[in-house]
Amino acid sequence: MKFKPWIARWYAINQRCNDKKWHGYKNYGGRGIENFISQNELKILWERDKAESMERPTIDRIDINGDYTFENCRFIENQINAAIRRFRDLCPRGHLYEGDNLYLNTSKGWKNRVCRICAKLSRQKYINKLISMGLNRHSTLRKVT
Repeated sequence: MKFKPWIARWYAINQRCNDKKWHGYKNYGGRGIENFISQNELKILWERDKAESMERPTIDRIDINGDYTFENCRFIENQINAAIRRFRDLCPRGHLYEGDNLYLNTSKGWKNRVCRICAKLSRQKYINKLISMGLNRHSTLRKVT
């Protein structure tokens, strides 16, 4: 029997979505992502995307929060897939980095980066706190001795 690489990918997808003991389950099945793609559909994608000519083909979900469906999947190079991972598209609070909502660097490293929406909400929260204390945003707090 000839080796069919799309079959191995199909088993890997099932493991990601259904095997709670698998180390990466929390990123797939644990997030509610399900497998609705058949082995035959995966073969069609393999041929359509010319995966046999790729160095390291990997299955990619176009909508990162969507299920494994024929319409939502494609084969791309592993190196490209690694560059478009989920954590790079969303800020830690779940806002999408797109358009004007790009992330702002912080001195605390990439895990603590904030998007413009988060920064604006944080500034507004700070201003509201000052107002409730009877101060304006240009006031300075002085230690009372």
